[in-house]
Amino acid sequence: MKRRRLFHILMLSLLFSTPLLVHNPIISHAETTKKITLLVNTRQIYSDNKVTYAQAPIQIKHGVTYVPLRALGDVIGATTVYDSKTKNVTLTKDGKSLRLKVNSKVYSFDNKEKTFPIGMPFLDKQTTMLPLRTIAEHFGATVTPKLAENKIEVIFNIEPSIGNIMMINGREVLNFDSVNPIVDDKQFTLIRNNSPEQITQEGIYYKDKINGDARILVHQQNSLSEGAKMYVIAENKGDTDSYVTLRNIGLGGPNPYTAFTGKESVGQYLSNFHRGIDMPSVRIPAGSKKVLIPELSDKVLRPKDVITMYADIFASSEVSLEIIALKESSLLDKVYPSLQDILRDGKHTRGTFSTGNREISVSEELGAKKQRLLIGDGEVDPYIQGVDKMTGLEEINYGNRGMLYKIHLKKVAPNTTIVFNGRGGSYAGSIAVNENVIRLPDQGVLSSSNEGVVLYRTKNIAEEVLIYFIPASGSDLPVNLLFYPLDKQ
Repeated sequence: MKRRRLFHILMLSLLFSTPLLVHNPIISHAETTKKITLLVNTRQIYSDNKVTYAQAPIQIKHGVTYVPLRALGDVIGATTVYDSKTKNVTLTKDGKSLRLKVNSKVYSFDNKEKTFPIGMPFLDKQTTMLPLRTIAEHFGATVTPKLAENKIEVIFNIEPSIGNIMMINGREVLNFDSVNPIVDDKQFTLIRNNSPEQITQEGIYYKDKINGDARILVHQQNSLSEGAKMYVIAENKGDTDSYVTLRNIGLGGPNPYTAFTGKESVGQYLSNFHRGIDMPSVRIPAGSKKVLIPELSDKVLRPKDVITMYADIFASSEVSLEIIALKESSLLDKVYPSLQDILRDGKHTRGTFSTGNREISVSEELGAKKQRLLIGDGEVDPYIQGVDKMTGLEEINYGNRGMLYKIHLKKVAPNTTIVFNGRGGSYAGSIAVNENVIRLPDQGVLSSSNEGVVLYRTKNIAEEVLIYFIPASGSDLPVNLLFYPLDKQ
């Protein structure tokens, strides 16, 4: 019952968590700017297609645009305080304060004395009028007069929320300082079944023996003219019972879009990794076989459908595993004895790798300057090596697909933004930051190196950050983790 319940949870997650992706998707970008329009010689201020009214008309005197105090505070998002006795004014936003005095060209910003280059605050029929440009620019806005249209535009940059796409300068990223981590590969058997990637016939697509912990990565597309199903079968050739336990699973698809299956499978795996799943062990008596992971074999892949699965299992003693594909119409018991080994396709990867987990530790402070941590390039972050146990050929796990990265950032500077940035082309996946699973991106895909996804922002103190990551099948590598000082983005 528990296994069936997990299956339904996975199905619901697939249906509702992420929209389907097309081959050339329209990417949904987070809004990164906000525009406010002020109509000169009127009280009208437009923002988000809504109009508000200032206390007095916006006016231009001697080339300077003046806006009433409270309206200006609303425009720039600052709180305002006016002392009628001293005629002192204070505007505060994000911990920064600007202090000025009516009829004085001297003011202070962040406790530093300055002078208005032109114009100065004045009273107009008991309404305090303030110079727009100088004040707005101190709080990060750009002011653009469009006098032919009788309006002034004020534009603010908006920090994209976690999971949303932000635009970056992909070429500039290459000049960021490289992070030099300590890397420690951990023993954890990884089986990657991705060659051939296309299911063109029934047969055994991979087989090996496991004892203890193992992770199975299945990434296949159905190229048959009818439905197909995939199975993981365990055989106990020993003299005593063996028990196999499913400890974690992430399943994406069946779906015709690879980006969807890659993103969902990693996202579910990381969610279950932090939440934990409660699955009973499967008893395999000596000399018998059992189908494992019915969450996979219950699925039917229609023609052109893709399925991606990451599954962590534990075997109490040695069992032989086979990953097979059948036509939907075939009966497993009937065709199994005649199944033949399927040859690899020479393009993709299959094999068994002994170090399926990698721990990356960074002790240096990150974020005080622009830095990047490169993952999945094969050089700075080496690919692991293994063996195709069906042929005996040595194999390289290109892209380190299926590898679980644990990235421990021991000290991230105050006010730092951490951004995920794909370098190889398009990317759609998931990542966990301090146990918060983030889709990469929340909607759509990253389509170029000029796009990134905001992962985390530190507050006003240095923080320790823990990240878990699996390179998503169907996406391009390498990728970067970028570290931006907030005031230098």
